[in-house]
Amino acid sequence: MASRYIEYFGDPDISYLRDALARASINIVPQSLLVKPLLDGRTAATVEKLITNNENYVLKRTSKDNWLPAAAECPGEGPLWVSGSLNQERLPRLLRCPIIDAIYHPPTEAWWLLMHDVSDGIVPRGNFGEAEAITLWSAIAELHAAYWNDEKQLADLPVASLSKTVSAFAEPIYGALTQEFRTPWAENVTQEFMPLRVLLPIFLDLISPADADFFLSIIKDRSWHNELDHSSATFLHGDLRRANISFQNDATILFDWELATKGPAACDLQWNNFLTFWAYTPEDGKEAWERDHLKDHYLNEVEKALGANIDRKEFERTWGLAWVSVISQLGFVFADANLDDQGTRSAIQKRIEVAFQKCRDALGA
Repeated sequence: MASRYIEYFGDPDISYLRDALARASINIVPQSLLVKPLLDGRTAATVEKLITNNENYVLKRTSKDNWLPAAAECPGEGPLWVSGSLNQERLPRLLRCPIIDAIYHPPTEAWWLLMHDVSDGIVPRGNFGEAEAITLWSAIAELHAAYWNDEKQLADLPVASLSKTVSAFAEPIYGALTQEFRTPWAENVTQEFMPLRVLLPIFLDLISPADADFFLSIIKDRSWHNELDHSSATFLHGDLRRANISFQNDATILFDWELATKGPAACDLQWNNFLTFWAYTPEDGKEAWERDHLKDHYLNEVEKALGANIDRKEFERTWGLAWVSVISQLGFVFADANLDDQGTRSAIQKRIEVAFQKCRDALGA
């Protein structure tokens, strides 16, 4: 069921919080409120912890100056919540969204998203391993199955197109590499998006000239993406990184849906695969590329949820192309490591070499 679109002109004070909880049918009336800024997330939004005498909450206020929604041409989390797509009645049994209430604040042209505080279920960096991935991929398989090739449901989702979300990351990288900006917003992003500005030069220093040329080629000419655009599609979270995932009791809780889109399921999985096992590898004695059983687990789970077999040949093809897509957008994140340690540097360079070979294999290059 869709939620009502509500405009609010006040401040994020206790009156706002009481009204939001009442709209969500939460029978709690806070008597005190302390607002504490949260500064450790990689988001352009203002995120604050609301500490009350009862429970704690998180308030995320989107910025009208955030480059990502404009670049991806995506409506954002607020409209997605209002559409009802993230309500518990619409999500599968293993999945939760922590948003309680969403309102639009005209004075700042921002959406305010009030959420349960689920920070205690976020796994610290380095500790998110195969067990957590299996839990996540089981839950996301249920979401994917609920929308699998369902054209009507997918058409009703207020989300960006997959190609636009890819462009939002790839075009600034292309501009930074060539100083040729093919979109009006890309140059600003190269200055405003700190991870790209800091990590891209380090990444280029890590890779061979041949890999640098190949990296530029898959960003410059993204005709390889056409097949992803025309393959079996489903509802994608779009940003399955560790910091957007919380585990509480038997539920997998996903937040930060601003990159939500629709496309092949492999795009969600490869995004998480890259960030979990390639860019930030857990210390479990296994190499990043020794995780194929996770894909097999997902395929079994999604077919069980669908009650039918999927086209596994098509899935394998999109699996390879989704890897190319992730590397074209996030490859520079390989540089987010302690490269002063020679052992770490050598291990990352080996992973980069294998990652680019996987791209070449997918493209038949």
